[in-house]
Amino acid sequence: MKSIYMLLFVVFLFSCSKNDETTENLSESPEFLGKWKLKQILIDPGDGSGVYENVAYDAYLTMNSDGTVTLTNQTFCPGTQIVTANYYADEDKIVPSCYGDGFSIVYSLQEGNLILSYPCVEQCLNKYEKVIE
Repeated sequence: MKSIYMLLFVVFLFSCSKNDETTENLSESPEFLGKWKLKQILIDPGDGSGVYENVAYDAYLTMNSDGTVTLTNQTFCPGTQIVTANYYADEDKIVPSCYGDGFSIVYSLQEGNLILSYPCVEQCLNKYEKVIE
């Protein structure tokens, strides 16, 4: 019986992490901050058949350490000149001033790419690749 308790104690001890109360803030991560180049866009017609298509122009996104994101050769909202917005790392979202209440662009890092998911009825994704300068 004593050995069972000892085994449970050892399992419990090794299952605890020193960093349980702290999580890495993505906005402070070197792989997140910096310049990203738009590589592909996915627009789904609503039936799940959408695929990423390569872009034939140069467009960039820069994630700044001050909580802002800046676009080059593109805008956040069609028909506007809005090229800067704030990002909220604790919620993984970007909120341009042209979006109404409750709307935001959700972002994530997937396989080394920065993926932006726009608020569309169908799926609208932009895939960025990190620029090494």
